[in-house]
Parts: sequence; C-alpha cells; structure tokens
Amino acid sequence: MTGITSLSSAFLRIRGPDAAKFLNGLMTTRLSPHLTKKKEHTISTTKGGNENLESIDMLKNWGVMYEDVMTPQAGIRVLRAGVFSMFLNSKGRVVTDCFNYPYPFHTTVPKFLEACTTSPDYLIEVDERESSRLLSMLKIHKLSAKVKIEKASGLYSYYYYNDKDIKFAQWLSEMQEKYISAYTPDEALIKANELMKTEQVFSKAAAEDIVAVAIDNRKHLAGLKIVTERKYETPSDLFSAAFSSRFNIKSVAEPDAKHRRFHLGLFETADAPAGTSLLPFETNLDFYSGLSLNKGCYVGQELTIRTYNLGVIRKRIVPATFDEDVSSVLNGVDLSEIQIERESEEVDKKPRRGKLAKLLAVDGNLGFLLTAYEDVLVDNRYLATVDNKKVGLTAKIPSYWPLKNE
Repeated sequence: MTGITSLSSAFLRIRGPDAAKFLNGLMTTRLSPHLTKKKEHTISTTKGGNENLESIDMLKNWGVMYEDVMTPQAGIRVLRAGVFSMFLNSKGRVVTDCFNYPYPFHTTVPKFLEACTTSPDYLIEVDERESSRLLSMLKIHKLSAKVKIEKASGLYSYYYYNDKDIKFAQWLSEMQEKYISAYTPDEALIKANELMKTEQVFSKAAAEDIVAVAIDNRKHLAGLKIVTERKYETPSDLFSAAFSSRFNIKSVAEPDAKHRRFHLGLFETADAPAGTSLLPFETNLDFYSGLSLNKGCYVGQELTIRTYNLGVIRKRIVPATFDEDVSSVLNGVDLSEIQIERESEEVDKKPRRGKLAKLLAVDGNLGFLLTAYEDVLVDNRYLATVDNKKVGLTAKIPSYWPLKNE
C-alpha cells in the first residue's frame, strides 16, 4: 500500500505567551521543561531526560518535546515537527487524540520567519467531528491564561505512506535523525530549515506553503504528515524531483488510507461511535508515543499515571478481521448492540461482569474490538451477530506492540 491522501482534518490554533504552559496542563505529551508534582504517583519512576530542557524559554516559539515511554533511554527530544498526543477530561477519559504542531515548521520564507520570532504558537489537528467539542473544552480551561484560541481555516492535511518499498522506512528513519530529531530549540529549527532547503523531500515551491510536518510514529515510521496553507489538487507536487525519482507517489482516496490504518491496527478516537467512553490505555496511547510519564500534572493525569505504575491495563482496542465484508449491513447500526461471543464455547467458561468484547468500528472486513488482551492470547476467534447471522472474526495483536506491561 502506497500513496498520498488528503485528510478531512480540522485545526485549532493556540498562541500567546502562555500557549506552551497552557497546553502542557491539558495534553498527555510534555511541553514544559519543569515538572509539576502534587503526589508521588503523578511522576513515573522511569528514567530519561535531556539536560538541555532547562534552557528552554517558554515565552518563545521554541517547538515541542518528543519522548517514547517504551524507549526511555533515548531521552527527550526537541522538535519543530508535530507529535501525536491526546486530551483527557478530569476523570481521565479520552476527549480526543490529535497531532500537535509548532507553527511554523521552518523559517526559510519571510512570513514564517516573522511568526517564529513571536510567542509560542501551535496547531492542533483533530478529526473534523471533534473540533467544536475540543474548542469548547480549551476555552473553558483558558481562565486567565495569555493565549488566543481559535479555529484555523485555510489549512490542508496530507499523509504519505509507502508499505511496498522496504527502503522507505529506512530512508524515513535517516531523515528523522538528520532533519527532525534535536536536543535544543535552535538545533531543531536549523534542521527543519535544512530539510526545506536541500529539496531532498519537498519542492522549493511547496516550501512557501508547508506550515507543519510530522513523522507518524504511532507505528514506528508509519508515514509522513504534511500541513499546507494552500490546497494541492495534485498532492504529488509537494515533493521534490529527488523524492519523486526515488519513491512512488500516487494520489489515493481518503477511504483507502483509512482502510490501511485499520489494517495496521492504528485506532483513532473518532473511529468509535459518538459518546463512547474510553481510557487512554484502552486506545493504546502508550504504544503510539503519545504519553509523557515525567511531565507532572495535567487534566486526567492522576488516574493515567497510577494505572501505568500499577501495571494493570486489562483491556485494549485490538484490530480484527471479519470472515466477510460487513460494512454494508452495519451501516447506520448501533455497534454497541452487536453481540460478540466466543466461536468455541469450550474456551470461555469463566464468569464475567461485563461483555466479552465491544465492537467499536468497522471498515469493510476490518474492525476494532475493545477486549481483554489476555482473552485474545487464549483464543483470538470470535463470533459477531450481524443482521441475524453469525459472522466469524479474528482478533490480532499487532507485531509492533511491545506489551511490557501486560
């Protein structure tokens, strides 16, 4: 599977002297060099850091921090690129997942140079169905914070992936190390500017429009995200001749990219029916590099870190494959009413308090189940009652999951 697609995303823009501090108190990823510790269990015992963080000026447009809880020895990096993250409510339940980008990514054109000399400035990319709810939440928490919060129009999101060329992942890894990963804000900006100037990835013309970039590390090196201020009818025009000569670039429809995401097992909170209540670990936030264990307090953090430290994560959302395409018969159906049971009655004899599993999303013959991870290890075959007919499905534990806490 290979291609570039335009995503139906919405953007919120948060800027002002307190923007980094404000978002640090609301997101699961870290945006402050300083820890806010109220209770012992609000900071993980996991080691990892960056001695340069204390020099960050929080009043300047410095970027974001990136860390992976599965590889704490790698420390904390400073980026001009975006990172995957999540907003929680006060009860530790998921509001929405997102990508958070420093604005702008680079300063190789005058209009971006001016923006980068001001106070912190961020773009939050969410599913368009989640933008109004998130905007309301942010405004409720604003209080006296010196920030401006608004919907950002005129921005366009693109996603490139290449699963066919085995050299692409290696190339993306090298590109990430050379042009994205840094330890200080100055180094991060220098690298971002080098990326745009070398034309190894993006065309010189596209540099005028590209405001944000991210490497999708929910699955390691899953793809490349690009945000522009101009709509590209031919998205391949974003790339340079050097990139185009090396990798296949074809436009694909957004539904095809979504099906690929289901195939990889990358659940997004907007996949679930509206109103679904989920915990961050159920959505595999820790596997998707969207969590900081050492940032201190934020909304919903106490339950999240306590759960991680106790190591009790019973349920996770896992990808599943139906024996046949069920999307047409399930169109418009309340998925919470779909009964999921064991294919073999001999496997599941222990009493249960709740359902064996919940079907959260379907795309063709693929779907996502919320179920106990241990149950999948025992037997990954299930039956779903669809339109008065039982359809078999197989749950799968993605090979890239580390699962050290299970």
